[in-house]
Amino acid sequence: MSLVGPVSSAQTPIVVSVPVHESIMCVLDQAANWRRFAPLASLVFHVSQVASYSPQELDAMVKRANPNAYVNEERLMTGWADGTLLCTHWSNFCAAEDSGLVFERFAIDASNTLLVRPGLEEHMMKGKAGYNVPVPVRKEAKARPCYSDIELNLRTADYGVVPCEGLWFDADMFRGVLEEACNLSGAYATEEVYPVALWELAHGKDFRCAGNYILTPFESNLHVSEDDITAIHYGFHRNEDLFGVKRAPREYDHPIRRLLRKLGKY
Repeated sequence: MSLVGPVSSAQTPIVVSVPVHESIMCVLDQAANWRRFAPLASLVFHVSQVASYSPQELDAMVKRANPNAYVNEERLMTGWADGTLLCTHWSNFCAAEDSGLVFERFAIDASNTLLVRPGLEEHMMKGKAGYNVPVPVRKEAKARPCYSDIELNLRTADYGVVPCEGLWFDADMFRGVLEEACNLSGAYATEEVYPVALWELAHGKDFRCAGNYILTPFESNLHVSEDDITAIHYGFHRNEDLFGVKRAPREYDHPIRRLLRKLGKY
C-alpha cells in the first residue's frame, strides 16, 4: 500500500485517517479546515469506490488546500456497520508507514467532522495515548466484537461505547488493533463499539484507546448546532478537550460550514 505522489516531509507528529465519498469540494473544505486549525498534522484520505472521483484526481487538487494532505492509492468499498471502515483506516495506516511517513500519533476521523479551534496537536502530543478512555465498562465484562444486533445490548454496559471519529492512539501501540480487526470476518463492527472492543482484544483489559476530541451531538438528535461550534471555538464548552464537531453537513455551502470558514478565516 502507498500514497499517491511523493511524501514531502517524512516526519510528522500526527497522521489523521479520513475515509471520504462525498463531493470533492467538501473534501477540499475539510483539508483546508485542518490546515487552519491543525497545520502540523498530516491527513491521509481514502477514496471509497462509491465516490465519483479517483484517488489521483483528489491528489491533484488537495495539496492546494493543505500541503500536508495525502491520498491513499488503494480504493476499497465502504458500507455501514459492516466492518469495511476498519479496513480503510488500516489501509491508511499502512500506506502512511509504507510511504515513509514517521509519526507518533494516529487519529481516526471521518468526512463529516471538522475542527473548530487550534491546539489539537499539542493536546495529542502531551497526552499519554492508549490509556484511560472515559467510557463506563463493567469490570467483570470483557469487550468483544459483535455479530448481530441481538448480541449488542448497550444497556448492560458490557461493551465500551465511544464514537470512533475523534479517537487517537499512540501509533506503536495501535498497530495491532486494526490488524486484528481486519481478520474478524463477519464481525458487526459498528463505529460505537469496535475501537474499544478491538483495542481490548489486541492489548488486554489494562489498555484503553485515548479520549475523543470530537463532539458527537447525541443530545440534539445528532445535529451539530452553531451554539456547539461557538462554545468550543471560544472556550466556553464544559469539555475543554474538544477541538472539533461531528455531523457537519455534507453540503459545501451549508451555514455550518460557512460559519467555520468565517471563524477560521480560511
